[in-house]
Amino acid sequence: MGISPVQSKEIRDALACFFPEAEAVTASPHGNGLIQRSYRANICRGETTASYLLQQFNTEVFPQPEAVAANIGCVYRHLSGKDFPYALLRPVYALSGNAFFVSETGDYWRVFEFFEHAFSIEKVHTPRAAFLAGQAFGAFSAALQDIPPGLLRETIPGFHDSTARWEQFLNIVTADPADRARSVQQEMDFLHSRSALFFNIRDLALPPRIAHNDAKIGNVLFDKNSGEVLAVIDWDTLMPGSILADFGDLARSSLNPVEEDDSRLESVQVQLPFFEALCRGFLPPLAALLTPVEKAHLVAAAQWITLEQALRFLSDYIAGDVYYPVRYAEHNLIRVRNQLALFQSMEKEKVALSEIVAECLS
Repeated sequence: MGISPVQSKEIRDALACFFPEAEAVTASPHGNGLIQRSYRANICRGETTASYLLQQFNTEVFPQPEAVAANIGCVYRHLSGKDFPYALLRPVYALSGNAFFVSETGDYWRVFEFFEHAFSIEKVHTPRAAFLAGQAFGAFSAALQDIPPGLLRETIPGFHDSTARWEQFLNIVTADPADRARSVQQEMDFLHSRSALFFNIRDLALPPRIAHNDAKIGNVLFDKNSGEVLAVIDWDTLMPGSILADFGDLARSSLNPVEEDDSRLESVQVQLPFFEALCRGFLPPLAALLTPVEKAHLVAAAQWITLEQALRFLSDYIAGDVYYPVRYAEHNLIRVRNQLALFQSMEKEKVALSEIVAECLS
């Protein structure tokens, strides 16, 4: 079995585990994900070649890989039995039935079917794209609501527990391992002034639901030919959670005219036409399912997740950049300032945002 252009025994062994009958394979790096390393693998069988997504699974972020695989398998089977309007992320299993190949060095590898002619975006350029992404995530969320939350395991405990993240942040500031806390006093002061939002969200009477939990714009695949949505991807964080978190993250990642690590803070502002398009896509499939409390806090959800993301970036910056990959010394700090600017824009536009939500729910 030959492999190119990536020369790696681990990759060869992983593909041999999942495709022992393959006559030849090629593998090349794919995508720009921050958590998982991905490759496009072309598997040749006779005159037939099929593409798959091979990933080195990050067990530091997800210490329970089998639980992640079980959750993904459960959701795939559930959605396969529905008239779901989008393509599904289909896991591939080894002949043994295992979802992972474990290498000699203890690394976990997995495989999914590959989406051809697909692309993702990191920021929304048109209201149409915001509408399509909202529509896809709305349909995805609605289709999950008849899964008993207890069927899926919590693979990252407290993933959107902002009060716990706040306590962790305070501990990191106290320890100050990279000697950076003094240089970000202004950012810390702002977070302190708005931290009550985390506790307000925690105290809401929210129903238990299955959620995507990482519902950002980059986790929607678009078709290169039609421009329509192909699929909602990155199911690793599928677990019990809150629809407010999903809506909030989709809004956070869709409304900013620049990317989240752009230092041009004067350009960071909520794009109201994009928010309206997002709501018109996301809310109709869920309108009959959302509780009054959820409906009343959709705008707060966007503020919550934006502030939580700023908190996570600042925590990582003060800790010495131990979680998010960075390209330069202040990369995480630029992310913090970007998200805080977006949060402040949301505060200024709160009345307009609330009016849009009310109109889309009416």
